[in-house]
Amino acid sequence: MDVEILIVGGGPAGAVAGLTLLEREPWRAPGVLLLEASRHPRAKPCGGVISARALPVVERLAGALGGVPQRRILHAEVHHRGRRQTLPLPRPALAVERAAFDAALMDAFREGGGVVREATRLIGLVPRVGGWTARLAGPDGERVLSARGVVGADGALSATRRLAGLPLGTRRARLALADCPVVDTDPPPDTMAFTLAPALDHHGYYWNFPAPRAGGGLLRNRGVFHHGRNPPARPSALLEHHLATAGVRPLARPRSAVQRLFEPGLPCATCGLLLIGEAVGADPITGEGIGHALGEGALAARFVSEALDEGELGFAGWTARLVRTEARVLRQHAWVARLAYGPLQRYWTERIMEAPTVPAAALRRFSGQRNSGRQRLG
Repeated sequence: MDVEILIVGGGPAGAVAGLTLLEREPWRAPGVLLLEASRHPRAKPCGGVISARALPVVERLAGALGGVPQRRILHAEVHHRGRRQTLPLPRPALAVERAAFDAALMDAFREGGGVVREATRLIGLVPRVGGWTARLAGPDGERVLSARGVVGADGALSATRRLAGLPLGTRRARLALADCPVVDTDPPPDTMAFTLAPALDHHGYYWNFPAPRAGGGLLRNRGVFHHGRNPPARPSALLEHHLATAGVRPLARPRSAVQRLFEPGLPCATCGLLLIGEAVGADPITGEGIGHALGEGALAARFVSEALDEGELGFAGWTARLVRTEARVLRQHAWVARLAYGPLQRYWTERIMEAPTVPAAALRRFSGQRNSGRQRLG
């Protein structure tokens, strides 16, 4: 089997990359193959909140996402030691049911003519003249295909990055999350909440997000983000203790995951292969991945389309373009995270609770807006 472009990973980054590529050049549909290691709809350890920076991509796909349970988020709360700050978001965020959201994107890619192989993993990747030879393992056994270009969108433990011989990096976060019923102490349905707690040894936060479900139902998605490879306890144990203290009983035991964080200087491409989504890395401060994945998927499609038109699939300029555009904020946050977490988080937590200018500036960045010089000085 020969294909022009092999996309590895059927999450938001890979699906949007394929969708956008077929929108630009629909005649390439038979030559674009997307691999997904599981089958949709599938559970994903994620809070399911999409920041406003990705809303242009979401709005462009509004037709495909019409049936996905979703809710606009208009406010954010910050909690610490009994104190609370409530601030409006400069631009609304969107909470979605993640399994339905990912499945809708995959269905839209199929309807556009794209070829999908689910329950199929990438297990081998070897460079060849003019592209890559990939080895796949699926329900019908192993097979080999040749691809002119490869787009790796296969998450934090990216097999594409590993098999291509790209550096793996060292910065990881730990997550645990669970869907919970709404209780009286929860914030309003249009509000997401963050709790900065000493229990995390000043390396993260607890979240409490709206979680829309089919039929108009609403749960709360609660979780913990720990910025570091060595949390003081298992993330799931931390979350269970936090929920028990709040008097909340989750609908099921918390799920845990490892998250790759963006690292400046880590290459995101090699000859004929580029990476997007969490294979590149999530936001080192907030852990947000889905908003950046959507933007990077659309950007990668334009980049690949230009390369195909020019007949040059070296992808040499991908990392530089990514850092100039979609990953610009990630690069800045990678340096800020060194100050925000660790011994100084106690200091910053107090500043956040005393001065609303700090969380307001953070929310502007979360919403895809730049802070002016006056705002940064403040």
